[in-house]
Amino acid sequence: MKETIDEGTVLEWAERAQLTLKKSQRLCTRAQTQMHSTTYQLTSVLPEKLDTSNTLVDSLKRQHNLLINITKTFKRKTQTLKTINDQYDKNLMLALDDLNSIVLQLQQSVVPGHFIDTDTTEKTLDEFISIDSIDLLKRNINIYKGNFNKMYAFLQSKLYELITEPMQKMVKKYSKTLKLYEEILLLTMEMKAAPAGASTINTILKENVSLENELVSILEMLTNHYDQCKAGVDFIRAGNSGVNLQVLQNDSLELPDVLKELNTLCDFIANNEIRAQKYYDSKVPPVESFIESSKGQLDLYREFKTKNIPTYMTLYQLCREIINKSNISEQKETPPLKEYSDTINQLVYHYKQFLDVYKTKYLVELHNELFTYPRKFLNKLSEFLNDDLYQLQNEEKVRRKQWLAKYGDFIPKEFKLPGEYNQPTIVQIITEGLEQVQPTNTDSLTSDERQLLDLIKKMNVPNRLPDVT
Repeated sequence: MKETIDEGTVLEWAERAQLTLKKSQRLCTRAQTQMHSTTYQLTSVLPEKLDTSNTLVDSLKRQHNLLINITKTFKRKTQTLKTINDQYDKNLMLALDDLNSIVLQLQQSVVPGHFIDTDTTEKTLDEFISIDSIDLLKRNINIYKGNFNKMYAFLQSKLYELITEPMQKMVKKYSKTLKLYEEILLLTMEMKAAPAGASTINTILKENVSLENELVSILEMLTNHYDQCKAGVDFIRAGNSGVNLQVLQNDSLELPDVLKELNTLCDFIANNEIRAQKYYDSKVPPVESFIESSKGQLDLYREFKTKNIPTYMTLYQLCREIINKSNISEQKETPPLKEYSDTINQLVYHYKQFLDVYKTKYLVELHNELFTYPRKFLNKLSEFLNDDLYQLQNEEKVRRKQWLAKYGDFIPKEFKLPGEYNQPTIVQIITEGLEQVQPTNTDSLTSDERQLLDLIKKMNVPNRLPDVT
């Protein structure tokens, strides 16, 4: 005979169902919080840290390469100062060798005393150039070289102090920081493969999804059982029998087992949270260590760019301006050693022309004007004042003018300058300007003419020796 189920029994079931439901809801709420925490750590916090790491490593590499290139540029620009200066110095030394050589030749070239208006003492050609100015120029060159070497040594020391040494330290720290990043690359790859792979992360997340579905199912079942219990009470009070009380009784008896199952599921979820936390704790420290190291490295780069680089650029520019400053001209774009070299080459050219004109033009011309031409002039006197004599005078006047224009600038003003002396003229039978004319017999030449002819031969003048006839 069936046991009669009264209202009190169903109310007891309903109360038990309500208590079980509330307890289950609390358990599920806690489990849900644990699952959210696990998911947040594994799918948000950790990936965000990895994204931060990837962003930092890109910035780190970019800044590092930029500073490496800037350092190389500074080294190259600083070395270029020395390279260019050495090249100009090489050219300068060649020019100084040429200058010393031509001055020596001038020292060895004799000027008879009677060639000079204000002195009768024998001299040499170097006495008619400014040796003091040459010595001053050489002293200035040596001073400039000394100053350049000091300036370059200063720049080199500042380059090492402000650029090279700090960069070497940053390179070492950069290498250590990249090694830290290498340690988290595997984690990055694992995170990218997590959705499709069998990684720890994927396993935990999949288990939690499955557990969450079971929790939802149990809560729905408990809620439905509680609703059925309340409906059963209402039906009994209304005298209806539309509810299967036997099923409610069976479900009520199973509540402890359901609650036990729910606890087991919650334990799994709690355990997954612990697993996730251990996984997170094992993976995050290298990531955070890299992030901290990267930020520190970027701070060093920032300070290097805002302090060291501008300081050295300013020093470099100031030193460059001082190095390019010349006491010869105001042309800042022309290196001083080049200006010195150009100046010396101009002196060498002028002195070579001076020596060449003296040897090959002046002596011959002087003999022509003092002796050869007057003899020709005397010979023409025998023909009186005819057209031939006038033409000869006119040609000589033009020739002397042209000679002065071409070579006069290379002869010191102290010399008797060919072309300045009046041509012999005939105003009457009495002659002027022919005092030094001697007979055509070379054995009877004056000592002055003989000295001049010997000097011409000694100079190895390529021109044909002047005729004395």
